[in-house]
Amino acid sequence: MPDRLFGACLCGQFRWSAEGAPDFQGFCHCDHCRRLSGCGHTPFLGFAATKVHLEGRTSSYSDTAQNGGGIQRHFCPTCGSRAYAVPGSAPEVRIFYAGSIGAPDRFAPGFAIHTASAVAWDPAEPLLPSFPGAAPD
Repeated sequence: MPDRLFGACLCGQFRWSAEGAPDFQGFCHCDHCRRLSGCGHTPFLGFAATKVHLEGRTSSYSDTAQNGGGIQRHFCPTCGSRAYAVPGSAPEVRIFYAGSIGAPDRFAPGFAIHTASAVAWDPAEPLLPSFPGAAPD
């Protein structure tokens, strides 16, 4: 993979970049991600916050994740695009959404989580390791 990955919101007011390959990439089928994405799952990738550079303003929403933990969800106040998330259980991590990547073919999911919540019209990818809840550490 190239040395940096870049992404932006729909209007371009918020931009992000990250050094190196993502620490993890996957699909989340939890109820909250389904509502956030408007489809059956959310494709996501995560980096250590120390590898991430953010530009532009965001608004945020404090959510309680399906597993009961807190998560801070950031979005662009201009266009409403989801920008990134910070899990309360891992504040040193930044989670971005695969749809925001400038080179979307670089997204390579390695697992699916919260598959117990997957809806029939958008089942979990059968070729990926799947977890009914959160992925094990």
